[in-house]
Amino acid sequence: MSKNDANRKDQQPSGWIFENISTEFDTQTSKSIALSGAHVKPPHVTATATGADSGDVNVFCDITTPTSITIRTSAIFTGTIYIHAVSTL
Repeated sequence: MSKNDANRKDQQPSGWIFENISTEFDTQTSKSIALSGAHVKPPHVTATATGADSGDVNVFCDITTPTSITIRTSAIFTGTIYIHAVSTL
């Protein structure tokens, strides 16, 4: 089990796939994250940073596929990134 999987909470209402993921950045600017949901197309993604320097950094999803996402920050960041990935079946 990866570090990301330990913080994952999946909810799957009929016709939708929701993934709520938290991941730690440690002086990083990007991280690839595997998705565990059965997305058949790239999901819509939101990402929010929390940490001492979270007010000084933008967080965005750079690459999105049905099986993974790459999260990037506008500067070196240490803290937690909360991610929501949503798609329809």
